[in-house]
Amino acid sequence: MKHIQMRMLQLGLLTLFLACYAHLAAAQGGDWNRVVDGINIHLGVQPAEMVQGAAKTPQGKSAAASDRYHLVVVLFDASSGKPVDGAQVKTSVAQIGLSSERRTMEPLHAKNSANYYGNFFTMLPGMGPYRIVVEISGVKDHGRMETTFEYNP
Repeated sequence: MKHIQMRMLQLGLLTLFLACYAHLAAAQGGDWNRVVDGINIHLGVQPAEMVQGAAKTPQGKSAAASDRYHLVVVLFDASSGKPVDGAQVKTSVAQIGLSSERRTMEPLHAKNSANYYGNFFTMLPGMGPYRIVVEISGVKDHGRMETTFEYNP
C-alpha cells in the first residue's frame, strides 16, 4: 500500500510539474530547454509550496517559505525523444557574482512517464537574477555535460 501511495505521489508531482512548466516558463519569459551533446535538458522552477502542498504551521502560516523553490530537471534523447535514465544530476544556484548553493538532484520516477530529478533551493524574490548551472554525468555514451540557465524570482 505504501509503495502505491508513493507512486501516486510521484506521478502527481510529475503531472503538477508538467502542467506548471509551460505556464511558468511563459510567465518568466525564460528559455527552459537546452540541447547539450544530443540530450534535451528541461528545467522547471516552482514555488516550494506548489510541491509541498498547503501545509500550515500552528500559527496558520504556510509551512513552505516564500523563498524556497523546487527545481526539476527532465532529460530526453534529442534524436529519439525517449527519456534518459540513470543520470547523476547536480545543480548549483547562485545570485550572479555570489557563492552558490550546490545540491544533488534526487531521481524521481513516475510510471509511464519520464524520470526526472528534483531538489529544493532558496532564491530570494527581488534579489535575482540567479544563475542555475545543471551538471549531468553517467549518461551512456556521453561525457560530463553542463548548461546554464538564469531565473529571476
